Amino acid sequence: MPHPTQVVALLKAQQIRHVRLYNADRGMLVALANTGIQVVVSVPNEQLLGIGQSNSTAANWVSKNIVAHYPATNITGICVGSEVLTALPNAAPVLVNAMRFIQSALVASDLYRQIKVSAPLPSS
Repeated sequence: MPHPTQVVALLKAQQIRHVRLYNADRGMLVALANTGIQVVVSVPNEQLLGIGQSNSTAANWVSKNIVAHYPATNITGICVGSEVLTALPNAAPVLVNAMRFIQSALVASDLYRQIKVSAPLPSS
């Protein structure tokens, strides 16, 4: 994989203004700082259970992966999981709780107006 600064240079050269990170890679978040590129950060499926069971785990995730980089990194959204209901059809309660806890952490950080929470679902 290329270094995050190389990836950002390529994004800028191609005039790409929006990206989605499938995890909260610190190196990428730092490299995207002060570029103006809008970033959507994903909570990986493997972290969903912990976040969906604990408000404090969600708050820690938001603090470490969002608050630490915002506003220098233009984070506009958080995707909670990736097509979770396709892989784990019974995971809806955990997914909803994880979204609720992430939203609560954004409210506590006063970022709920700037950063939206969603759950990507398959088009099938």
